[in-house]
Amino acid sequence: MRRRFILPVQLTLIAAGISLVHLSSGCNPVSILDEEYDVAVLAYILVVEVPDTSSQIDIRITLQGTIGESTAYRFDRINVAQTDSVFRIAVWGRETYKTGATYGPRNNDFDTTLVLTSPRKGMHYFDIVAAQGMLYDSTFVH
Repeated sequence: MRRRFILPVQLTLIAAGISLVHLSSGCNPVSILDEEYDVAVLAYILVVEVPDTSSQIDIRITLQGTIGESTAYRFDRINVAQTDSVFRIAVWGRETYKTGATYGPRNNDFDTTLVLTSPRKGMHYFDIVAAQGMLYDSTFVH
């Protein structure tokens, strides 16, 4: 069995070859200070208004609140899911941040009224998923 040993001169040549490959491939190191992210954030709900009684085709719920306090935030969507007599509602925004960008103060307030329908009569419940936790309300549907 014949053993091969790498001589120090060969190691130097291998290291030089690796360096040339990195230089010729145009690899530029990325600064660890460059950051960019875009994440979903829940809205902070200030007001939930639901009438005590509603009709099956006109269940109104008014939501007022805010999504962030700078220009890095914006409204994204409202999710509504219904199971039997429970509506689960969430107001979503987006926060976009990039290193080097300037974000000024801004109130990102919203005021919206959803008109929902239900095939069922009786008590209906609203679970509002908010930044500060769950909020609850209800209406009697006739």
